[in-house]
Amino acid sequence: MLCDSSKFTKTSTYQFAKFSDYDVMITNPISEEQQTMVKGVKQLIMVDEHTFE
Repeated sequence: MLCDSSKFTKTSTYQFAKFSDYDVMITNPISEEQQTMVKGVKQLIMVDEHTFE
């Protein structure tokens, strides 16, 4: 899954999947609280805006 951290707290009327359903998540750097939210993901990759300069 590829998403930015602003999506972690958005609610929807339909749930597509749980974080634990994903093997890999790529996102921007997230707080420890947000890391707790996605702890079910097998591999968390955090990429900041300066990684590819």
